[in-house]
Amino acid sequence: MKIGLGQAEGSDTALVTDTIISTCREQIGADQPKAGLVFAGPHFDHVVMLEKICSAFPGMVLVGCTTSGDYTSAYGFSDDSISLIVICASELEFGAGLGRNLSLDYRCAVEVAYSMARGTLQDDPSLCLAFPRSRCYARAASRLSQYKAGSGMSGFRRSRREAPDRQHGDLPVLQP
Repeated sequence: MKIGLGQAEGSDTALVTDTIISTCREQIGADQPKAGLVFAGPHFDHVVMLEKICSAFPGMVLVGCTTSGDYTSAYGFSDDSISLIVICASELEFGAGLGRNLSLDYRCAVEVAYSMARGTLQDDPSLCLAFPRSRCYARAASRLSQYKAGSGMSGFRRSRREAPDRQHGDLPVLQP
């Protein structure tokens, strides 16, 4: 197994994303990652970031969320960065799912996300990672307790331009 870890700060989404991709590539060489986790501050252009990551690592299962801050052993803490962890492991398989409208029906959202992720796997999952938004965390966590699950809250600093309902809605669970 190989792990690539990149974290960078800046205001130019394309440049910051290129930097983290390059850092990960240096660490994994020619190996193709099967899964990735991405965490990004709210001010980045997430469409540009995701397009670049998916283009650099085609076929990789990718999940993540916006954050109010993140930490890596290589870079430290930042509340203004993008962090990418890529995993190369021939002996492991990864799936991803997305449960929508968590705040309206958390039971259904968790089941849909889990089923979607489980549907791509040959064996029973041994770990489920979930990133519910903070207002819905307790509901999602209670439902996820039936699985071997780890979780963290996604977050972002709300600006005046952001719609109030962006704080709750979807539950990403480990999407190509």
